[in-house]
Amino acid sequence: MNDDECCAVLKQFLRYDTSYPYPERDACVEWLRGQAISLGLQSEIVFCVPGVPILIMSRHGADPTLPSIVLNCHIDVVPAEASQWSLLPAGQTPFSAYEDGDGRIFGRGIQDMKSVGVQYLVAMSRLRHRRIGADGAHCVDAGRGTRRGMLA
Repeated sequence: MNDDECCAVLKQFLRYDTSYPYPERDACVEWLRGQAISLGLQSEIVFCVPGVPILIMSRHGADPTLPSIVLNCHIDVVPAEASQWSLLPAGQTPFSAYEDGDGRIFGRGIQDMKSVGVQYLVAMSRLRHRRIGADGAHCVDAGRGTRRGMLA
């Protein structure tokens, strides 16, 4: 993925309102699963808690004796009120993935953790394209806190 593609994926991810109490969790997980497939990753959805999907994306290296890499993030975010976002123009919301004239992208979850999730997707893509042998696993925890999510 080049920089423009990374930003486009980030903006798509930010547009999912995954804030509680009613997150667009299922749609977001399916979108992420599509990203995994497009990168040639294996994917599996598991449920530690009924109704709370956890997406596991995996890439297996050529030599299973090499160490594995586990990248873990979550998709849920705390609620956001557009009126509290002073840098958003009229009509934009914290889930619009607004990009200003300087190329800055604004959106709920951009620092915790959606941008990190995209960085993980890019890392997995680059490991694949460079044929680096270590196994990798990218876990997206859609749960809320360790009691409702995945424990490593």
